[in-house]
Amino acid sequence: MEKRSFRGKSFGPDHPAGKKLEERCDKSGIKWRWDKDIVSVRRVAKVGLPCGSEVREVCLLCEEHVDKLLEFRFEDWSFIENYWAIFSTQVGRIEAYVKPLEGHDPDWIYLILSGRSSEVAEDETELVLTLSQSADNKDLKVSIGPPSEELQSLCLQGVEWLEAPSIKIEKAHVSNHTEALSMLEDVSNAVFFEMDLMINFPVGLTRFEPPSKLWYYMGEVAPELRVPDRNYGTKPMELYWYARTAGPMPLLQFLSYYQCIEFYFPKYWMQETCSKIRDILKEPEFEIEEDSDVGRLVEAMSPITKHGNRSEEAQLKSVFRACLDQNDLKTFLACSMERKKHFSRQSSGVQAHSIPFNDSKADLRNEIATRLYRLRCRIVHSKDEGGGRDEPPLFPYSPESRLLGPDIELIQYAARKVLIAASHRLVI
Repeated sequence: MEKRSFRGKSFGPDHPAGKKLEERCDKSGIKWRWDKDIVSVRRVAKVGLPCGSEVREVCLLCEEHVDKLLEFRFEDWSFIENYWAIFSTQVGRIEAYVKPLEGHDPDWIYLILSGRSSEVAEDETELVLTLSQSADNKDLKVSIGPPSEELQSLCLQGVEWLEAPSIKIEKAHVSNHTEALSMLEDVSNAVFFEMDLMINFPVGLTRFEPPSKLWYYMGEVAPELRVPDRNYGTKPMELYWYARTAGPMPLLQFLSYYQCIEFYFPKYWMQETCSKIRDILKEPEFEIEEDSDVGRLVEAMSPITKHGNRSEEAQLKSVFRACLDQNDLKTFLACSMERKKHFSRQSSGVQAHSIPFNDSKADLRNEIATRLYRLRCRIVHSKDEGGGRDEPPLFPYSPESRLLGPDIELIQYAARKVLIAASHRLVI
């Protein structure tokens, strides 16, 4: 099976293929632009096709990519949001890349459904599984097999394997994106669930992942690493690395970072509680025979024994007060206007506790603890009231979950600071 390749002859505005692409885009009213790819550092063309209420760009890195695109009427196709999927009302087809959900090579789908791999099949038709028609949907044709030229050309940068299987829904009578998205999800969910029941092989649609906003180190000089002298603990580091591998699953990544911090709840809660008790006992006027004084001790210790949401949020605040610096946190939260807006208002698209940047008396460590804790509740509670405050639950593939990027960056920042603060000297 062929991996996607970005090799090929470079081209530009003066190239015949580039000029023809411009002409067709202009004639159809499709937005396009010339740009420089940050990885290959070459001139590329970007063509924007409809994707629901937005536009998704097709990045054409070389002459061969443009030639493939010009072989069909790309103007008739639109993307389907959330997935590497396309549809055309003119052609009457919906198509989406599919992949195994347990990390297998996509060729496994061909092997299991047709008994042949893409490498040994003499003809593509040998790899196609056409589903039998049902009485309720006689006109609909559904098949799983090699992807069309249209899907491959429009999703060049979206999938690792260009020849990965796709699901095709033909004679699809849809008139707009909403109908196409609904039909794709309804049909694929039913087909894949039946496959899971019959052959115990989970398959899913390949989801669209927008480019990460996090910058990786790409300097000319390698970073200067040193022999480590700190021990960060095996268990919390397992949770941290698990979070780092969960990039395509934002809710899982958020929870893994949260668990990394949660590992230290007992340590810092006990530390803060002991400090409070010690301060009370040091008071000259403290009387062991006075119920009111003893009551103060009980009150200081009560969150340790009290079970409930408030106790967990209080423990999270204790960890942050012990491990996070207020000024450093403020710098992180307000390092860009985009990030500051995300945390300071509800209209960012994420329903969460707003950070009061303008309140000089507010402890930002407590504020982010409240925000992150409530988001955590919305993720783990799938009931109608996610966080117990009339807040809806957060589902894995909801539009809101795709906007959690700044919150994941925040909880990653917090997890790193906690790991550093809780570390001890490494002795080998």
